[in-house]
Amino acid sequence: MPTKINEWCKFGATCKRRETCRYLHPNYEYDNMLNYFSNEPDYNSAQWPIGSYDNSQFEYESQQACLKLLPCFPPIVHHDNFDPNGQQFYFYDIGSQYCQQPGVLSISSKPWEKPYTNRKDNIPEITKQHQSLLIEQQRLLEDMDDDDDMKLQTEGNLQELKDQFEIFQQTIFNLSTINPLTLEDANYHLNRLKREIERFKARLPIYARRQQLIDTIKSNRVIILKADTGSGKSSQLIQYLADAGFADYGQIVCTQPRRLAARELASRVAKEFGCQVGEEVGCHVGACRPKVSSRTRIRFVTDAVLLNEYQMDPMLYAYTLVIIDEAHERHVDTDLLFGAMKLCLSRRSDIKLIVMSATLDDKLLSKYYKDACLIEVPGQAFPIKDIYAMEDAENHVDEAVHKVLEIHTSGIPGDILVFLTGQDEINQAIDKVTSKIDSSESVLVLPLHGKLNEDEMQAVFMTKNSKKQRKIIFSTNVAETSITIDGIQHVIDSGMVKEVMWDTRRRIRVLKIGYTTQSSIKQRRGRAGRTSAGTCYHLYTYDTYQSLEVCSRAEILCIQPSIAVLKLKHLDIVEDITKFDWLESPSNNSLQETVKSLTWLGAINSKTGKLTGLGRRMAKLGLEPMFSVMILTGQKLNCLSHVLALVGMLSVVQNIWWRGENDQSKHTSDEIRASFARDTGIGGDFIVLLRIFLEWHASGERRDRRKAWCLKHMIRWKSMTMANSLVRELVYQIDPKFQVHLTELNDELIKQIVHCICAGFFQNLAISNGPIRAGYQLATGTTDTVAHIHRSSVITFAQQPPKFILYHEIININETNYLTVMCPVELDWLDKSWLDSLPCSPSQCAFDNYTFVNLGPALLLALVGRKCKKIPQLEEQLHVLFEVDRAQSKLTIWGHPDKLSNAQQCLHQILNRERDKLRNELQDFQIIGSTRILLGAGAEPRLALVEDEYIKIFLKNLPKNITEEQIQQKCELYGQGKLKEICIFIRTIFLNNLIKLVI
Repeated sequence: MPTKINEWCKFGATCKRRETCRYLHPNYEYDNMLNYFSNEPDYNSAQWPIGSYDNSQFEYESQQACLKLLPCFPPIVHHDNFDPNGQQFYFYDIGSQYCQQPGVLSISSKPWEKPYTNRKDNIPEITKQHQSLLIEQQRLLEDMDDDDDMKLQTEGNLQELKDQFEIFQQTIFNLSTINPLTLEDANYHLNRLKREIERFKARLPIYARRQQLIDTIKSNRVIILKADTGSGKSSQLIQYLADAGFADYGQIVCTQPRRLAARELASRVAKEFGCQVGEEVGCHVGACRPKVSSRTRIRFVTDAVLLNEYQMDPMLYAYTLVIIDEAHERHVDTDLLFGAMKLCLSRRSDIKLIVMSATLDDKLLSKYYKDACLIEVPGQAFPIKDIYAMEDAENHVDEAVHKVLEIHTSGIPGDILVFLTGQDEINQAIDKVTSKIDSSESVLVLPLHGKLNEDEMQAVFMTKNSKKQRKIIFSTNVAETSITIDGIQHVIDSGMVKEVMWDTRRRIRVLKIGYTTQSSIKQRRGRAGRTSAGTCYHLYTYDTYQSLEVCSRAEILCIQPSIAVLKLKHLDIVEDITKFDWLESPSNNSLQETVKSLTWLGAINSKTGKLTGLGRRMAKLGLEPMFSVMILTGQKLNCLSHVLALVGMLSVVQNIWWRGENDQSKHTSDEIRASFARDTGIGGDFIVLLRIFLEWHASGERRDRRKAWCLKHMIRWKSMTMANSLVRELVYQIDPKFQVHLTELNDELIKQIVHCICAGFFQNLAISNGPIRAGYQLATGTTDTVAHIHRSSVITFAQQPPKFILYHEIININETNYLTVMCPVELDWLDKSWLDSLPCSPSQCAFDNYTFVNLGPALLLALVGRKCKKIPQLEEQLHVLFEVDRAQSKLTIWGHPDKLSNAQQCLHQILNRERDKLRNELQDFQIIGSTRILLGAGAEPRLALVEDEYIKIFLKNLPKNITEEQIQQKCELYGQGKLKEICIFIRTIFLNNLIKLVI
């Protein structure tokens, strides 16, 4: 059925394009009678430049935007008239032709005249303020000496103010020549004027480059914009482009690597644009419903959302210009978007691309996008003071809390932003700060990370209740880029970041906490100087900063690119993923291993190399492949609700338990955790997590009841709400009509859930090496890859660790691998063909052991040192594990047969050498006065010593880096006696190195 006549079409065409139409009919007298059917999406649409009728095709012409501000008409004669329905029309004489338009305002009717005048009255005052700043900067410059370090910066500030003033004058002049004809145009015109005044008042550096940017973008297809922190690139450039007409024939889309940044930018730009999010300014993040409408001209999305749109429309006809913001972060989706846009640019001549960042590698991008134009814009000029620590912080969370309390108690004004690595650290810090700051004080302590809901995020950006109130915000690296938090004057940077890395040597995926890069630190530092002068407190030394990498490596080079390969296959850009045009390509070995892993999961057809039906559904979910398989298997086995709840809990697994600060609260937390571990059976930690969610969910719908339940069980309420939010998001993505129904667990249901876990995580198989300390070997890792059970696992309560387990992920803490969230399994529950493909059968992979017996205290001390301090070095050298039993006078070593045999020989040699030393050792016993007798092995008398004769000498206050060889050489100058033993004791608080010489 054709739709009714389109009121927006000047030719009265019967189509559904309405105001989104981008084309005029070439022959409207003929074509305005055409019937356009909605079931023909490829033709006669706003995204298609060719129309068809009667088996013939014709090209549409581009029309002007409906909201374009028109210049004043020539002298007009208008005549009042009414149609039969009583609607008034105004006729305007344009040249010799009459044009009839319903609802157009007459010349004498100007209801917008008063607000327009008010805004014009503000302009002289704003101009006067700006000129005062110019005079102030000019005087400051004149008073400076030629060799003043600040002179160059002041000259730049002065020129920037002059350029901003010139741009403002020109823009206001252009706006004054416009004569709005309709109420809609008048409101739009007033918003334009208001925006321009606010932009001029903000004095952002990018405003001075406005016309240069617009002219450059008009004459180039690819622009690389390198703009410093605080320049205004993320929030302002897209508005300039919309005002300049780039959104007249299609939308402008700006991508962000993080949801938080996309939401916040959409909210800010909409506010400045004079609309609500979803009107002229839209937003689309995650699997949630997009906030867009037919009026949307600007759209903020995540990289992943634009990739999904590219999959449906590789030409991206909905957009005239694409902006990739924060390109330096180089997330997997960002790198895929680089390649997708390169293809789109080769296919469409009318689309433009802007790549933006403060610290991007412009040389790399210029090489990738041929003929790209580079533009650089300076940042905000507010001064920032850097304070580096004297020593690197041993515990960066405690040190950050200490610094927060120090700033707050000092009375220095300004809000505080603290950078930590993750939600768990943020919650720890908030607990410690709130316990030491009286709640009656005017302090607002807030978290900021990517898993907060919209209301919690908005609390960070809301205006404070009073000027005396201080905000203290603990954030992950989401606050590094794209967002501005007004009032921040103090940044406390831990210098740390939590990253998922792919260990290519051991072929395992690890979650690692370590130092970030210099570019990331510059971004964090810049948060202190966005709206005023500030201070950045670095919890590490300047030497440490200098030793860090300049830029972060692309994520695609640091992880196993499972999601990237799935998306590439789904986008169908190239048949062979190794031939995809990467900005920086991962190794072929990494790509091939990923394809192999996805093939075992059933996502890729082993013969054709294409995605299977399961693989396409996995790609649409956009989750880690293991999660996707688990969910889709749960859907098949009718336990989807429980599997979704489990996935939600796994997303917050590191931050569920609240352990408190004192020993009593930690003990209580452990007891509660043990109570949830009852009768877990085959499910292990997975079933414990699910049981927690079920009990929380059953505690009641009311928020206060669920909070009370969390408080009673020492579980973080925010983590539970975030898990629940993910469940709702996944339900909407899988099937919006699906109703989550969570029944109590029973044996049959647990078996089905474990079956889903095995389907997704079977490649995360670990085999016990025997005792708990010997840890687990990884089935897919190298032979020397060992991981241990994390203390948070319920398996720590078991008397004997399970032989085979599946694990969720590996965390690397202080170079030790820990398995988190484990499920005991039997081998016959897993894919038999995958097990057969392993180089070593899991049942035969366990370590062998060898025990040394009859080792007395002296031998054990010589072998493993005091408090077993020599063991880590011996384990690293011999590639075996040590287990000391002093009560039984024995030492057991664990390892692979070849490593174990070599370790046996080495340790026997060491023990024999130490036994020889003990046989030759002499011990002196006092007999009479200063006379002593030396006894050897078997209490055999060897020698008598009189006064001033010694066999042991202690030296102190020697340099701490002195070596045994230097001591030997020094002592040889004073006698021929041979030193049998040199013992260097570690430096204490009282003495420098204490050295014992045995002659």
